[in-house]
Amino acid sequence: MKSAAEIYLEHVESLCGREATSFHKLPPTRPGLGALSCALFEGVPEPGYLTAATLGLSLADHPEWKFGKPELMICVNSTDPAWAMAITDIAEQHRGDFTFSYGQTINFNARISPDSEMSGFFLFAPSFPTRAFQQEETKVVLPATTVHLKGMYPMYDGEIDLYRRLGLERFWKLDGFDPWDVRRPDLSKLYA
Repeated sequence: MKSAAEIYLEHVESLCGREATSFHKLPPTRPGLGALSCALFEGVPEPGYLTAATLGLSLADHPEWKFGKPELMICVNSTDPAWAMAITDIAEQHRGDFTFSYGQTINFNARISPDSEMSGFFLFAPSFPTRAFQQEETKVVLPATTVHLKGMYPMYDGEIDLYRRLGLERFWKLDGFDPWDVRRPDLSKLYA
C-alpha cells in the first residue's frame, strides 16, 4: 500500500509530466512535525522554468482547515532553486499559524533570488504559463486528509500595497502583469 507522501508526490509528478529532478529538505522547527521538503521540477513546463511543490505543510493543523490542508506550488521563469527554497521556508516558518488561503500575501522580507528584486508572494490557484489547472487537478485525496495545492506567485515589495488596494482579480488583469515572470516591471511604479 502506498504512503500518503507517495500518493501526493505521484499526483504532483503527474501534473508536471515527469518525476522530480531533485528534493530539498528543511529540518522541522515545530515540535511534533516532520521535516518539510520540496520537490523540484527543472524545465517544467518548458526549458528555462522551474516548478516546485512543498511536502509537509499539510502535516500541521489549523482551526480553519476544515475541508483539507494546503501544500504550496510555484512555477517561475527562472532556473534558480532559491524560488523553491523560499516557498519551503515560508511553509516551514508558518505552518499551523497561517491559513495559506487564496488572495493572501506573504512578504519574505528579503530578495529571493539574484535574478529578481522580488521579495513577496500572493496565493492563488496554481497554474503554468502553458495551462491553467482545473480545481479537481489541484486536489489530492489522501487516506487521512485532502490536500489542496496553492499557487505562490512572486511580487515586488512595493506591489503588496497595490495588490491589497486593488484585490486579486484587478491586480491579475493589470497591463504588464505576468504571474510567472520574475523580471517583469514593478507594477507599483507603473500604477502608483
